[in-house]
Amino acid sequence: MAAACAGCGPDAPPAVAPGADKLCSAYVSSTPGACPDCNQSIRVLIENDVSQTYRLDRFRVTIDGLVLCAASVEHVARGEIIPTGSALVPMGDHEIAVELSYAGNGYGVFAYLGRYRFDVSGNHAIEHSSGAMVLVHARAHEVGGASTPLKDRLAISFEEEAPQP
Repeated sequence: MAAACAGCGPDAPPAVAPGADKLCSAYVSSTPGACPDCNQSIRVLIENDVSQTYRLDRFRVTIDGLVLCAASVEHVARGEIIPTGSALVPMGDHEIAVELSYAGNGYGVFAYLGRYRFDVSGNHAIEHSSGAMVLVHARAHEVGGASTPLKDRLAISFEEEAPQP
């Protein structure tokens, strides 16, 4: 049963992918006090910043190996943001992993691209000793140039910030 992401709702950033607010739920707890040692909130956003050559159709986000969110999506345009949820976790070191699956997207003489799949993954380590909320922005983008094979062009970069109150 898919519930609304803990990080979604009226405070979600603009340009949210259609239906993304109904996809996922937090893996640990979004209820303060449910986990006595959990006092740090981590929120993960995915930005799709790749060309029309690729069509994002699935993603998976884990924190410390536990699934925060895994879903299929449709029509995620370039620049759109998918809020994957947030989780309350204990202070300390944490590992965030993002896996994205793309289908080739072509038409006309490039219609054959639709038969290809392109997977990209990335990891980001977080070390925090404060109880503040941390926002992790995972941005899918392309690297290389025209001579770079399509299978080698996708990458994920991470930025981390503490949201303003």
